[in-house]
Amino acid sequence: MNRLSKIFSIFSLFLIAAFFLAGCALFPEEKVSEAPVLKEPPAPRVNVVKVERGYISEEITGLARVAAKNERSLYFAKSGRVKDVLVDYGDWVVEGQILARLEVGDLENELALARLDLEKIELELERMKFLHGTLVSDYDLRLKEIDYEKEKLRIARLENILYSSTIYAPFNGRITSLSIRETGMVEEFAEVMVIADPAELELQMNVTQRNISKIVPGLKARVQLGQGAWLPAEVTRVPSPSAELAPGQPDLRVRLEIFDFEEILAESNLSPEQVLRYNALLPTAIIIQEKEDALLLPPAAIREYGSRTFVLVKEGDYRREIDVKLGIQTDTRVEILEGLEEGQEIITR
Repeated sequence: MNRLSKIFSIFSLFLIAAFFLAGCALFPEEKVSEAPVLKEPPAPRVNVVKVERGYISEEITGLARVAAKNERSLYFAKSGRVKDVLVDYGDWVVEGQILARLEVGDLENELALARLDLEKIELELERMKFLHGTLVSDYDLRLKEIDYEKEKLRIARLENILYSSTIYAPFNGRITSLSIRETGMVEEFAEVMVIADPAELELQMNVTQRNISKIVPGLKARVQLGQGAWLPAEVTRVPSPSAELAPGQPDLRVRLEIFDFEEILAESNLSPEQVLRYNALLPTAIIIQEKEDALLLPPAAIREYGSRTFVLVKEGDYRREIDVKLGIQTDTRVEILEGLEEGQEIITR
């Protein structure tokens, strides 16, 4: 019995040990995860530019038309129906030549008769002066003198109507614009043609009233001929800023001269007349002010708050606000007059 008890005890211990080992296999030991390593966040990225030295200019740009210095718009001084257009576009005309006429009915015949009447009155007046004091009274002589003056006024009126109905060439030149046709109606003082003398050329550039006050004769300019280099030019005439604009004319016209323009055209195998006929438009920039060796920044570097104008200067890991004074400003560059030095790093927006 004692022997059986011992065997049973040993068997029980064996079962407990086996069960314990099986439990360890069913429930493996949990692994403890390591704490993540904390990294410093990256520094915020900023765009930085350096203060540089360079050229800057304030310019008024546009297209300038090549035109003759001696150019004139022609018009009728009265309204009416066009009778004759005696020229074509591009024709060469001489001073005094009749270019166009309005219908005037029997005006020319009426004028011829009036001149004959005046001649008759002159003869009668001379005779009456000769007989004055004997056969001609003061009264009769005075009446004839009045008739004479009335006939002169009548002729002047007819001549004025006829002159207003006719366009004459004011000088030798070429017709560079023509906007009338026979039997068409025209209004008084409306431009119907343009005459130009191609002997001397200039540029004409339209400028808004807002900008015209910035421009004075003598300012430098640049003009691009075709796809070639920019040529030096100069402002020669500027209308008054207070000048009234004509109906339909949105801008005021500034006149410029290209240095040695005729010689440049000759090198390009072009004549002044050809350029006028093409009605060429050339890219043009009038230089209002300019400066060499100026301190420059892009506009994105300039900040404003209230009445302050300032920049953010990068100094190592720090930034500092510095007030600045601005000079010439363009779409791509700003001149710094005070507050900064060349080479400083500026944070842009």
